[in-house]
Amino acid sequence: MSQDSNQAFLLKDFQAYCFFGCIKTQEDNGSFYLHEAKQKKFEVHRERFIPKDDVSDLIDKSLSSSKTMTYIELSLKYDSTNKVFKPQLNFLFDNVFIRKLDRGLTSSPTIGIEGEAEFCKSGMTSSPENRTIKFSISEVALENQTIPDFKGSSEFSTYFNELETTQSSILVRLKYSISFSWKKVVAGDYRLQREKFNMLETLWKDRLLSDCVIVASNKTEVKCHRSILAAQSDVFRAMFESELQESQTNRIEMDDMSEQGVNALLAYFYTWDIKIEELSEEVCVELLYAAHKYNISTLESLMIDTLLDKPDGEDGNQWFSPNIALELYFLGVNIESCNLLTEKMLGILKRNGKKLTDSVTFTELRARNPNQVADLEAKLQELELK
Repeated sequence: MSQDSNQAFLLKDFQAYCFFGCIKTQEDNGSFYLHEAKQKKFEVHRERFIPKDDVSDLIDKSLSSSKTMTYIELSLKYDSTNKVFKPQLNFLFDNVFIRKLDRGLTSSPTIGIEGEAEFCKSGMTSSPENRTIKFSISEVALENQTIPDFKGSSEFSTYFNELETTQSSILVRLKYSISFSWKKVVAGDYRLQREKFNMLETLWKDRLLSDCVIVASNKTEVKCHRSILAAQSDVFRAMFESELQESQTNRIEMDDMSEQGVNALLAYFYTWDIKIEELSEEVCVELLYAAHKYNISTLESLMIDTLLDKPDGEDGNQWFSPNIALELYFLGVNIESCNLLTEKMLGILKRNGKKLTDSVTFTELRARNPNQVADLEAKLQELELK
């Protein structure tokens, strides 16, 4: 690892046994999860062997927030065309997991693996016939991919291609570590960054030389700066650079946002910080809607992650009211990045069917958007039949 990088372990010196096939008449000759986010054995290893600190806590929270499969897998295939065995490393990462790590660390992390595989021809008993091969890979981007060429992969291939045995499979003892690496923040750069934030925080706190106002739904005017809005959103920038009314009056009417929502949005613009735990469900919805409407992708990702983390009622603890779940469903159904959130809201609506259909909000939506409501009812019916 470079001296300019930080490192944190996902697993350290993890040991396991697995079987790989050596059959030349089938393509798939076995696989083993080097890590899988939801498997208990990996959680136990982290609890016992990985020191607790802010980064390990971030990794744990990112893993637990994964909504879809997140794994690193070692597999063995037989290529019947070229008549060779080929190992490969398969990486599958949940988008929520990636976003949480990216946001929590100072730069986008990469992943590395270093370990050894002992091929046990005589079972678990140590034997001179056993062969040990070291394998490793470094600086792998956190994206879904399959990597056939890694350090040690050719030795894997050679071993299986030259293996003479009547067995259909062979026992392999694995010992390996998996780690994240990310670029170190230089002290001087950090101080400069902190000073920039302090200046922005002062602008926000004191509203120095403000030249613009946002009018909330209750008609409260919240002072701010055109330049800050334009820097954070290309929609605001286009608004101020055009001949639109806002560029002439320096007033932006946000009838769909509460005063609390407007203040939370601006706090994010000036300080990059939102006190998530203090936000009501209504304000969270407002911020997600504003992030999408004004093309603020970082805020959109933050709010999606926040809402995905909230309890959905499966364990009896529900954060969302049926009306908010309904609003979030219709907000997210046409936004690709909200797919997981839409599925979550659909589950909440299914569990609150009676409250939903009896609500005034649902009745009003049916009158305004009968086709969309009909689609929702069809999906809920499909879930009931499963």
